[in-house]
Amino acid sequence: MHIKKYIIYIACFSAFILLVLYSSVCIAAAKEGLNLWINVVFPSLFPFFIASSMLISYGAATALGNVLAPVMRLLFKASGESGYIMATTMLSGYPMGPRLCSQMYSKGYISTSQVEHFLSFVNTSGPSFIIGAVASGMLRNAQLGIYLAIAHYVGALLTGIIFSIKKDKPINLSHSKDNITTEPFGKVLSKAVSNAMQTQLIIGGFIILFSIIIKLLLHLNILSGISYIISQITNVNSPELISSTLAGVFEITNSCNLLAANDSISLNVLLPLIAAVISFSGFSIIMQSYALITNTGARFKTLIAPKIVHALIAYILCVITLKLFPISIAVSNIAAAYNYSFTNTLINSVTYSVMYSLVVIIVIMISNILRHSKKPA
Repeated sequence: MHIKKYIIYIACFSAFILLVLYSSVCIAAAKEGLNLWINVVFPSLFPFFIASSMLISYGAATALGNVLAPVMRLLFKASGESGYIMATTMLSGYPMGPRLCSQMYSKGYISTSQVEHFLSFVNTSGPSFIIGAVASGMLRNAQLGIYLAIAHYVGALLTGIIFSIKKDKPINLSHSKDNITTEPFGKVLSKAVSNAMQTQLIIGGFIILFSIIIKLLLHLNILSGISYIISQITNVNSPELISSTLAGVFEITNSCNLLAANDSISLNVLLPLIAAVISFSGFSIIMQSYALITNTGARFKTLIAPKIVHALIAYILCVITLKLFPISIAVSNIAAAYNYSFTNTLINSVTYSVMYSLVVIIVIMISNILRHSKKPA
C-alpha cells in the first residue's frame, strides 16, 4: 500500500516538473484539446444528453426497453433497457453508453451487475465520428467509413455476445410508475441541462488532460522510442505507423489523425488499425466512462476488458471485409485535416437527437397500439 502511495507521489511530482519544463508544449496541447471539446465533442453530445435525460425521466426509455426486450434477451441475455442504451449510443457515440447506464442505475432501472454487463456492448462510437470525422475529414473519403462502421458495430455486437455466454438470464427490477417524474416540464428540462453541463465538463477535462499527455509523449520521443523497439522485435519496418497506433492507447482522435497522415501506407493496412483504435477508444474515453459510472459500483476491469476484445474483433472484421470487398481508392493527398465548425456540428446533433426522440416515441406508440389490439374484447 505504501509503495503505491510513493508511486503516485513520484508520478504527480514528475508531471509537475514536466509541466514546468515544457509549459509551451502543454499550453499548445491544452488549446488543441479545448478546441476539440468545444467545436466537436460539446455540440455533438450536448443535445443527446438533454434528450436522453428527458426520455428517461418520462419513462420512454423503459417503454422502448419493453419493445426491444426479446431481442436483447436473445442476443445478450440482457434486459430491455440495454436496447435503449445501445440504440442511443450507436447514434450519439462515446461516452453516452456509460452515462445512460449511470442514469438508469440512479433511477433504479438496472443493478450494478447489469451495468457491468451492458458495458460490454453499449459503449460505442457514433457515425458522426466514424463516417464524418475519420472517413470524410481525415481520410477524405466517406465511403471508407462503411468499412470502419461495419467492423465497429458488428464487433460491438459480437463482443457483447461473447461476454454474455456465462451470464444468467436477466432479472428485471421493479419498474414502478414512481420512477416516472411528476415534476413540471421546466424543472425536468432544467435538471437535464444541468446534468448535461456537468457531464460535459468531466469529458472536457479528460480530453484536455490526455491531449497534454499524448503531446508530451510525442515531444519527448517516448512513443517513437517504444515504436522503434517494437519495430525491431516484430520486423515491422514502419516505426511511424506503430507510434500512431500506440497513440490510440491514450486518445482516439489524435491516433486516427496520425494514422490517416501516413499517406504512404496502404488503406488495407490503415483501415483495420483505425477500426481497432476506434473500438478500443483510448484511456481518455475509458477514464471518462469510468468517471461517469462511479456511482454504480461497477468495476474498472468490466469496462476495459470488453474494449480490448472489441478492438481485436474490429481489426479482424475490417481485414475480412476488405478481403471480401476490396477497395480501389488510390492513397493520395490523405491529409490530417480535422476541423468542424461548432454551428454545423450543433445543428446536426440537434437534428439527430430530435429525430431520434420522435422515432422512440412513435415506436412506443405503435407497440402500445399493437399490444392493446391483441387483447380480447
